[in-house]
Amino acid sequence: MIMRVRRAVKEDLPLLARIEKEFSDNTWTEAQLREELESSHAFLFCCELNGRVIGFCDVHVVADDAHINELCIEPTSRRQGAAHAMMRHAIGLCDALGCSVLSLEVRSKNEPAIALYEKCGFEQVGIRKRFYQNPADDALNMNLYFNHGGKEK
Repeated sequence: MIMRVRRAVKEDLPLLARIEKEFSDNTWTEAQLREELESSHAFLFCCELNGRVIGFCDVHVVADDAHINELCIEPTSRRQGAAHAMMRHAIGLCDALGCSVLSLEVRSKNEPAIALYEKCGFEQVGIRKRFYQNPADDALNMNLYFNHGGKEK
């Protein structure tokens, strides 16, 4: 099994849109993913398993603040380490860029994702009531803080 995380390219967009559609009812369109790919503050990358794209992650970085907008894996490829590989990639990117915090929202009932984020060092910092629809759910706000230059964040 060979897993690789790489920067997305425009040829990936139709497949990423299909994976997104399988992942959520509130899907990003191929055009929206193209905007992310072309944005100067967005980092859109995908995960390949044995040469086949199985998921993607979208991270926005503005100044020293970063946010994970989306992380999704096609349903048949879950529980194989792809989400963890993309989280390590996102954390490494944000650390290299000198970010002070990396934030995300996660469904309060998504226990596997919450466990992954906690394993990666994220901590819950808040709750957004009724943030998600279809099905309705609260969002947990989670942050990972970086320590750059000896300053505690």
